Amino acid sequence: MLRLILMIVGVAALLGWIAFYIWASAMACAFGSPNSNTCDFTMPWEMHGEDLTIFVLIPGGIVVVIFLAAWWAGRAAQSK
Repeated sequence: MLRLILMIVGVAALLGWIAFYIWASAMACAFGSPNSNTCDFTMPWEMHGEDLTIFVLIPGGIVVVIFLAAWWAGRAAQSK
């Protein structure tokens, strides 16, 4: 049961990460340079520096930890 709960939380965190990334990119375009007519949507693998840390590494690490906890909970339940 714990594994199912953690999987649901993991999927919700993954979807939240995607939504946050799209929202933050849209806000960067909305409040970017007023003289620019184009807005570049930077892909996660094109980022570097603090943007990579804030938008990719930290949320990705959280999602990975949740899924690893779900995997570990499943293995622990099987061994009982």
